[in-house]
Amino acid sequence: MKKAQSAVEFVLLISFLLMAAVPIFFILSDYSFKSSTEASSSQLEATAHRLVDESREIFFLGLYSKDIITVRMPKQVTSMQTIYINGAQDEYYLLINYTKDGNEIQFPIKSEVPLFTGDCTSKPCYTASQCTYCSFNADDYSEGIKNFRLEAQPWGSMTGVNITHIDWN
Repeated sequence: MKKAQSAVEFVLLISFLLMAAVPIFFILSDYSFKSSTEASSSQLEATAHRLVDESREIFFLGLYSKDIITVRMPKQVTSMQTIYINGAQDEYYLLINYTKDGNEIQFPIKSEVPLFTGDCTSKPCYTASQCTYCSFNADDYSEGIKNFRLEAQPWGSMTGVNITHIDWN
């Protein structure tokens, strides 16, 4: 009888421990997922700001000034482009699209200087007479450590900073 009682007590003890452990596991895994997502968002913001800030420095150093910077791109990035809005007041942006919690988010960073990259197209836009969109290749913003060359170059009738991904592999 004592063996049966201790077996029942043991089963009850294990069931109570499992009832406490399972919710704790789910709470901690949810917290870990949210922390990871927030860390990636912060990393993305830091990368975007670094590209824009370093581009500004290169631009003000003058034509043909250049630098190479290394950044880490998180895996959530779905596209990246520069935007030039030619209106009453010209505006320049680095736009990064990424997914967060299953939602597509646009993250525009305003730049003081013109930014461009390889593949550019111009078309009319709602806020100005013309908008120029320059898209990065998928390899440029894929997950991992990326090297970008920033160089002040002539771009149309102005000077801008050409942001070029360097693949050293």
